[in-house]
Amino acid sequence: MEGGNKYNAPGSGVLEYKIKINKPGSYRFNWHSKVGAGNESTEHNDSWLRIPDGSDFYAVKSNTTDTLRPKGICSDNCPEGSGKDGWFKVYLSATTGWTWSTKTSDNNGYYIYADFDTAGIYTVQISGRSQNHFIDRFVLFHHETIGDDVATNLNNPESSCDNSITPAYDIEVLVEDDQGAITDAEVIFDNGPSKLTDGSGIVQYNNISRSTGYVIEATKAGYIPASTKVNVLSDKQYRINLEKMPVSIIQQENNKEQNHVYPNPASDNIIFSYQTEVQFVTVLNTKGQKVLTHTFNNENILDVSELNEGIYILIINTADKIFHEKIQIIH
Repeated sequence: MEGGNKYNAPGSGVLEYKIKINKPGSYRFNWHSKVGAGNESTEHNDSWLRIPDGSDFYAVKSNTTDTLRPKGICSDNCPEGSGKDGWFKVYLSATTGWTWSTKTSDNNGYYIYADFDTAGIYTVQISGRSQNHFIDRFVLFHHETIGDDVATNLNNPESSCDNSITPAYDIEVLVEDDQGAITDAEVIFDNGPSKLTDGSGIVQYNNISRSTGYVIEATKAGYIPASTKVNVLSDKQYRINLEKMPVSIIQQENNKEQNHVYPNPASDNIIFSYQTEVQFVTVLNTKGQKVLTHTFNNENILDVSELNEGIYILIINTADKIFHEKIQIIH
């Protein structure tokens, strides 16, 4: 962006970017910028920013609920410093080098957010303010599900916007056993944060993008953990059935196969010997709590040296069967 300083004139020489939002919700905005002239971090350090067509465009003080709106929109919750017509003056601080520092409100920085109530195509506008403020990229990320460190990784590729919208759906996960719904079971959807089932055995997930191959896991003390792979193609309820942990562990497959987990007792490693390849093992304590999982890649040894002494239950997934084994760890 070329031209002189536009300290009080946002909207001159606008760079406009179309962005595609597939998952409605609250997004945080960061740009990667630097001071392009001189050695003062408070000079040549800011530009104008506006997202005019989102549901809300605002700034929040870190670790608080204190919120600002841009001048021209705000009433009594306005940022310090210049601004008008829905533009935030956005600056970097504390350095002259490349940084993800992105704040508004002079001398009392607030972070930038935008809300989008529906999936769609939206607009990010950047307008020059300080003549030598350099910006090489920006990110807009769903901060409730994506961390700052992931969003601001400089190895991330540029996102494309092809004007097509991926639909999003609301789903439920029901966890039950042969007696009915299970309360307070732990559910993990696609490696996200865990949630506990409510009194009806249900957890809800909103605005899940249409896709295939999502993995849902469910666990509870006293039960054998279970997982399922689902395709989210509509609003739907998915069910996971948990089996209670047997009092005595009995191998449930092919009684002719013997001594295929050894040594037992074990201290450092255990070795698996089955007719088909072992793919995945879950280790449970006697309360049914998951203490270790391992995915195998053409090997047949599991390191158990970090486990405490005691009795453990192995759920062993081979290419064509599932086995339950009991093993003792001693050190």
